[in-house]
Amino acid sequence: MKHINYLFLSATLLGVTLLSSCSKDDEPNLSRTELLTQKPWKLTQTAIVGFGGEPPESTAADDIYTFSADGAYTFDEGASKEDAGDPQTITGTWEFLEDETKIRISYSGITLTQDIIELSTSTLKVRFNFLFDIENTFGH
Repeated sequence: MKHINYLFLSATLLGVTLLSSCSKDDEPNLSRTELLTQKPWKLTQTAIVGFGGEPPESTAADDIYTFSADGAYTFDEGASKEDAGDPQTITGTWEFLEDETKIRISYSGITLTQDIIELSTSTLKVRFNFLFDIENTFGH
């Protein structure tokens, strides 16, 4: 059974790679800031590196992450919240680091630095370590 899962995962990754490589020719020549700030992002997948990915929990699937060109960051809980007592929106700041290969997000006294694995007109994929390597993939 594991062999079938690995085969399916390999085929899926190959398909995604082929699709993304075809579409890059059609993408406009935008700066990293323009790609990040062009429109809000939604979480589409969370993965523990080496164990595969999962769609976000239902309460996280409608969360909205907005990055503004002036360095402002806004997180909106969307219609469904995990905890009703949480604020609807949280604001903070963001900045690129290390030749725009990392992004640092600061809000409510918390600072997260994440490696940017992919940034295109349709995908933002970041990796960070919180006890183990986690990858989050965002789309529009």
